Amino acid sequence: MSSVSLARAQWRRCRRCWKSMAMLTLQAVCVVMLLLRSNQLDEPDGLINGGNPSQEDQGGGSRAARIDSKADRPRSPPKLSDPGRSKNTNNNNNKNNKDNKAFLPAGPPPPSDASTSMTGDQLKQLRTTLGLWLTKLATFETINIVVDFRLWLDNTPLAEVEERLRDLILKDSDSAWALCGVEDDWCTCSSGQIRYGHPEKTWLNKNITPNERFQCKLSAFGKDVAVGTLKQCQCFTEMVKDPVQAAMKVVKETARSDSPSPGLWSSFSSSFGLASHAKKLAGGPSSTETPATSLRLAADLSDWIATTATGRELALLSWLRMWIDTSGQRGRISVKMSTHVGSMVAAKLAKCEDGSSPDLSLCPGYGQRACPAGCAGKRPLAAAQEAYERALAKVKRKDLCPPKQVTELLWSCDKAKSRMPKEGHPDEEAQGILDKSVETICEVDKLSNQMDIFLECGFIEQYLRWTTDDSEWIPEAYVSYVGGKRHSTYEWQATNLLRAVDAVSTRPIILVIFGDEFITPPSWLTMPNVIVMRMFPIIKGMSFNFNKMRSMIASRVRVGVQLDTDQLIAPGFDNMFAGTRREIHEFYPWIMMPVHWMSREGKKPEPYWEYAFRSWNGVRSMRWGHAHPTWSYWALPWLCDMTSERYRSTVRPGTELKVFDFSEARTKGLKHILDQGRSADRKAKTTAFMNEDEDMMNVALWRDTATKDWCKYDLEWGLFTDGRVLASTMYHDLKWYPDGLPIIFTSMHNTKAFESADALMSLLTRCHLERPKTKCQTGGGNPRHCTVGTREEVALRNDPATYLEKMCCCLEPRLDTPIWWGGKWFRSGDEVPARLSHMKKDRTCIFP
Repeated sequence: MSSVSLARAQWRRCRRCWKSMAMLTLQAVCVVMLLLRSNQLDEPDGLINGGNPSQEDQGGGSRAARIDSKADRPRSPPKLSDPGRSKNTNNNNNKNNKDNKAFLPAGPPPPSDASTSMTGDQLKQLRTTLGLWLTKLATFETINIVVDFRLWLDNTPLAEVEERLRDLILKDSDSAWALCGVEDDWCTCSSGQIRYGHPEKTWLNKNITPNERFQCKLSAFGKDVAVGTLKQCQCFTEMVKDPVQAAMKVVKETARSDSPSPGLWSSFSSSFGLASHAKKLAGGPSSTETPATSLRLAADLSDWIATTATGRELALLSWLRMWIDTSGQRGRISVKMSTHVGSMVAAKLAKCEDGSSPDLSLCPGYGQRACPAGCAGKRPLAAAQEAYERALAKVKRKDLCPPKQVTELLWSCDKAKSRMPKEGHPDEEAQGILDKSVETICEVDKLSNQMDIFLECGFIEQYLRWTTDDSEWIPEAYVSYVGGKRHSTYEWQATNLLRAVDAVSTRPIILVIFGDEFITPPSWLTMPNVIVMRMFPIIKGMSFNFNKMRSMIASRVRVGVQLDTDQLIAPGFDNMFAGTRREIHEFYPWIMMPVHWMSREGKKPEPYWEYAFRSWNGVRSMRWGHAHPTWSYWALPWLCDMTSERYRSTVRPGTELKVFDFSEARTKGLKHILDQGRSADRKAKTTAFMNEDEDMMNVALWRDTATKDWCKYDLEWGLFTDGRVLASTMYHDLKWYPDGLPIIFTSMHNTKAFESADALMSLLTRCHLERPKTKCQTGGGNPRHCTVGTREEVALRNDPATYLEKMCCCLEPRLDTPIWWGGKWFRSGDEVPARLSHMKKDRTCIFP
């Protein structure tokens, strides 16, 4: 008799024993026999603990190395292979029986469906379903949660993981609410408990008659708790309370798919369309390929699911998936998971190089890893003095950031402390222009540290990758800025932005953090093109948004594209670098901004006339621009003069300020202007147009009669899934664009809702890389499943094999023809004429 059959026979005898309360002694014997026999079984893809968290996982051996265990210094991309799990050599039948054994209870089953067994075929289907979920449906943040979950499994006894996960899920009040419908839908709710609102906002509760047909609409609740957002109704249900039940439910509700063969790129990546991409990345990230870190981690996890994950682990993962999908609040779940995982693995994983324990309150995550700040016991800017001393000592680039070094000074007003290009290097020109540009800032004592910029040492490998021994200027980069507390809205926004750049761009992004309070999230460390720098807080009396100018000046990039944290980029946005290099040069030394969606000078009844800008009465040389500028080092003198004017109006109000006279820049060039020195006078006086960065940038450009702006590219994110036919006169005004603005679907703005932006960027990236060959409808509006969170979209998730094909149609035709103007789609700016036949006026905005 096989060990499995013997175990089942003994279990049947034990059940008979339990029916007689008089046979207590025999009960105890049966329990001992069962436990002894269970220890002789292989760990097939395991014994799923049937709802009993006290049972220990007895099979297998050591666990696989965790994903990205040394993410603090990712010289190579995140690990793409799973070395597998060492097996008990006594279990010779384990390989042959894989996926064919039923799930057996590891102890006396609870009085519930938790003891339901799963056939080998069902287990095989579960592997496929979970793998497809990760590669086709899971958002970037969901993948991040599963990475933490895998880390948890690899460093904690399985029974303990199950107990803690159970506690997390069952204590989460949102885990028991399921989608009933979105606004104006009709639905029924068996419990009679309905709530109305949005997962990222708040909820209004209401009791109705159970199973009564009910319309989800604002009038039924009386208050709009999420203005401008599609609300939904949720019904209170009973959350699945056991991992086995969750696994069975996942298999039951998911459309059957062919099971992939084992192997990372031969299975999920090939079907996912990443095989050729993976080959190019095999030797490490390069400047010609997008890292797509999240998707490569998903493929790694999918290979683990398809090959070495045990049945018990898959059941727990199914439970986790149900929690994520039901709640819809991935950010909150991510924090809960990270906190628990960190607390359980810190003693094992969070060690400094000398073996000491770090101050984990200064490190990313909650104990998953050590960090330079934690090992040194200092926040980044608190360690500035040591960084200054090392800068004076002229530390070589290869010796930057030794253990416990928190930051390194890269550049400041003090040339003796700055890391300068070697003599004769082409970047000497850019450095010379920068040094001359900042003179009026650096000469003021109160401002002397406002240009100091430090590398955060956790990102040294990324920095070394994008700089050279001859020059530490970066040729092309995105630049953004952030500050504030851990888990703030700005941190979540910045995370989405960095993932977007990592997914669809080949360029690095420099994120400048202002102040010491902000702690970088652990997921940032895994992205090879993310460089984090630090600067001191801006002086009192100035808006935080003027840090935008400081980051642009101090980051030392030859060509830069500034991004706010509530932006995302889409495929093709890297074209902005070539366009900026072409348009901003010695004879046009100003920044360029995209045309704003409001003209801000309209009169009633023009669109948005109530937002007219009245804080400056001079002549406007172009329509109001959105403060998402691009620049090259040729624009640094103008940028520094404007920043200096704003600084001086705060620290030395009423004094005279010398600035460059750019009136002859178009004819004689910037070098001539610099040779003439600062010859123009300007009074440092705070005026209304200096309140915010966007106001001052526009006025400063008008004062110099600048005329170049980009066609509209930082679009509202909802437009990306808004169908094939848009308004033909979008964002029109009577003066500049009476026929509407040309718009470019290569970036989006106002992505403050983390969950929505996470979902859209994940979909956009997959559709860009895979390009599923499917026939999309050619009508005007999009079907209801194109709106994430509707019942139609939720139902579509149950067919992961076709989900991506149908959802990618929601983006059409933007991936291939990203420009819309005058009722037509265009593939590139070269195809767009100055004026379409029915228009009144030529466009003046420029395509990159």
